[in-house]
Amino acid sequence: MMILSVLFGFAVGAQATATETAGLKVLTAENPPLNFIKDGEITGLATEVIRELVKRTGTGENIRLVAWQEGYQALWEQPNIALFSTVMTSERKNLLQWVGPLVVLDTNLYALKGSRIKIANLDDARKVNKIATADSSSKCNSD
Repeated sequence: MMILSVLFGFAVGAQATATETAGLKVLTAENPPLNFIKDGEITGLATEVIRELVKRTGTGENIRLVAWQEGYQALWEQPNIALFSTVMTSERKNLLQWVGPLVVLDTNLYALKGSRIKIANLDDARKVNKIATADSSSKCNSD
């Protein structure tokens, strides 16, 4: 069995200083149940946490929904950008300022007992002839 832990965080472009964060532009992407549009409003588990964080600290403006790639690109090209929910990968960990985690997600791979299938990493999983997945209505745009 292999477990992949994913931290969804609130990422701020590395160039933002403490005084600059007062005017943060807060971006997110459609990623239910964390962030999604319902009745014309952005909502979701992570959205409500971020909305309260912004309210308490007075650091941001209204949350805007964008394509995730557009928001991630804005982190690098524009000042005062925050993006959630973002997966903290080893490549991104030291590139951005992180607030969170908002959510920790574990992904597990299972094999039938007695199947002799041993999966210790993703390379092992690639060698398996067939893999079944659970279909979910949520999608993870943050990878």
